[in-house]
Amino acid sequence: MKSIFVALTLAWSTLAVAGPFEDGLAAFQRKDYAAAIAAWQGAADQGDAAAQTYYAFMLKSGLGVAEDDAAALRLYRRAAESGYALAQYSLAGMYDKGEGASPSLVEAYTWYALSIERFPVDDLDHRGKAAKGRDGVAARLTPAQLADAKARVAAWTPGASTTAATPPNSLTFSIIASVIVRSPDPMTLASYYEGLGFIRQRELPGQGVLFHLQNHQGTLEIIRMDPKAKPSDPKKSRTEQSVLAIFETDQLDEVLARAKKLGSPVIDTWTHPTAGVSIHYIADPENNFLGFTKRGHNPTINTPER
Repeated sequence: MKSIFVALTLAWSTLAVAGPFEDGLAAFQRKDYAAAIAAWQGAADQGDAAAQTYYAFMLKSGLGVAEDDAAALRLYRRAAESGYALAQYSLAGMYDKGEGASPSLVEAYTWYALSIERFPVDDLDHRGKAAKGRDGVAARLTPAQLADAKARVAAWTPGASTTAATPPNSLTFSIIASVIVRSPDPMTLASYYEGLGFIRQRELPGQGVLFHLQNHQGTLEIIRMDPKAKPSDPKKSRTEQSVLAIFETDQLDEVLARAKKLGSPVIDTWTHPTAGVSIHYIADPENNFLGFTKRGHNPTINTPER
């Protein structure tokens, strides 16, 4: 993957005109990675898909910044959804390998296939690599999964997600981690999460429920607790126990209103001192501590120690 970025950086440099993205390329070539990151991060925040992609590459590679697969995946996703071929190819590779998120072969196939269509026709090298990745994933998919992936490719347009439509009265959430909630009564607890707006994807016979998260970023699974285990005691703040997960959502006010109605008012809030990012914490009926924040905050911001 790194060789692809280096080759494209060299190619871009012969065509570059003045601008933040091109400034980043020039800095990258002279190995001034801090300057490259500064240029690309600023442009990425303004929606520049190329800058998002190259900044993601720096995060993924740990060049001039701490390696952070989760943050890289978020940036690749933003650029990929705008139709940027290199981001689509890179995102496919991360889903294929389970880097920055749980592995998703359907997502990997989808993004490999989309990138083939968007690399230039005469770019046989990158189109060939993407085709090889797509075919390798296809061999590991079930017929139903392959049909699903192909349908997503056919229906996709720039700016669109590769996930199914959201059911009425449901909200959308995403996380990076794979989260497992252990419960003595998983079906009842799952009903609470549905009340918050989570979308039930499928039941796990005799075990629990798997919820769908937007863009397949992370997973939320509620499974049956070992009968010998003891549920958590009530919590008064996020410092009393590690937070189970921090979810991003575009509908934060609605989520918090639903939580309050379900008997889970906000019991703690943390706000970043300079970035204006706030995380609101609630406890579910079994005292699992959850955080909710607005979608799209800077992925490199560190949340508080818990």
